[in-house]
Amino acid sequence: MKKTISAVAPQRARAILNTMGESGAPPLEGLELVTVGLEEYLQVIEEEYLGRLLGEAGGSAFRLVQGSYGAGKTHFLSCVRSLAQKHGFLTCSVNLSPRECPYQDALRVYQVAWANLSWRYRAGQRVGEGLNAEAEGEELQVRGAEAILRLIAQGQVESELAGPWGEIPVENYTFRRVAGRLVEAYRQGREEEAELLEHWLSGQAGSDRQLLRQLGIYDEVASDNAFPILRSLVALMTALGFPGVVFLFDEVDIQISSANAQQMRAIGDNLRQLIDLCASSRLGKVIFFYATPPEFMQVEVSAYPALQQRLARPLNMSKASPQSVVIDLEGAQREPATFFKELGLKLLDLAQIAWSWDEPQRELQEANLGRLVDFMSQQVFSGGYRLFVKFWLALLQEQYALQPHPLTEERCEELLHN
Repeated sequence: MKKTISAVAPQRARAILNTMGESGAPPLEGLELVTVGLEEYLQVIEEEYLGRLLGEAGGSAFRLVQGSYGAGKTHFLSCVRSLAQKHGFLTCSVNLSPRECPYQDALRVYQVAWANLSWRYRAGQRVGEGLNAEAEGEELQVRGAEAILRLIAQGQVESELAGPWGEIPVENYTFRRVAGRLVEAYRQGREEEAELLEHWLSGQAGSDRQLLRQLGIYDEVASDNAFPILRSLVALMTALGFPGVVFLFDEVDIQISSANAQQMRAIGDNLRQLIDLCASSRLGKVIFFYATPPEFMQVEVSAYPALQQRLARPLNMSKASPQSVVIDLEGAQREPATFFKELGLKLLDLAQIAWSWDEPQRELQEANLGRLVDFMSQQVFSGGYRLFVKFWLALLQEQYALQPHPLTEERCEELLHN
């Protein structure tokens, strides 16, 4: 086994297998242990974007992640999130869907972004410091912008605000004032006031309007100012010392297929404005990854010239062309059979550790893996990541419980039709 997997604790290996076995989705922690074929992309993102563009130059970027259903968009975005958090960046994962969070609804996007802003840190870590893999102490995942501000206000982490709060460069001054008042409420233990201010900042003021007016707050977060307030949130967090914010917009498959022409136009307008902001000096230390199926570029973007011009690309992103806007997961993937065999071996390695499986009969399991990949390639899918993961882990559990034995086509058929 490779060193990175052989050093994994059994408890962590079991957690990874449980997560992947239940849903087929990649785990929140330990992604590097089950990642295949994305190394070049992740290296470019770490060195060129997190390191040079955001970290050294204070710039910003927009990247379109392209891949059909099952091509690994969710896994890729999760890898980016894990990589960014390791370097101390704030991350924000947003699942877009017509009902829960349509991208053309600026207010809903802001509400979900505020609630999902996340930071991974160790106790005693300063804002802006990356996680040291050799450092002692448990890593904690803090979720929600208000939770991050509360940690800073209570002194549990040390921020690096250089000047007065009122001089933080934001687009929406009311947001800055309310956020500053929230921090003071946290520090002084004024919990009722803090809850009221949290409602405003989360975009959920609702029936609190009369109480907010008593505090001198007359504006509210609405669709017409939600994106400027979202950008103000980024400016606030970077002013506090965070190296930047990485936004990860996912599950656009449903969004694109169900949107009408008017909705697609609104999505296109919002994306165009976002790309222009990243290209200007108005929005620093932020990168947006927007996951979409290939037909978005092929059909929708081609019908919107202003957006097509901005997303046009001579080359896919690579070490040779790191500035390319489009990250094409399908173009970079290994041949499916090779990909799934490599992934399957990684999962076998984890199973040995998780279950203290001393005698998996390695050659037999590698042969079983080959049979499963061949069967699924012929009968089921091309690129079905989640289905493969669930089938293979179910088979490994069976092999462990009943003693290793050759996999038959009949057993594959049973799994497929269960």
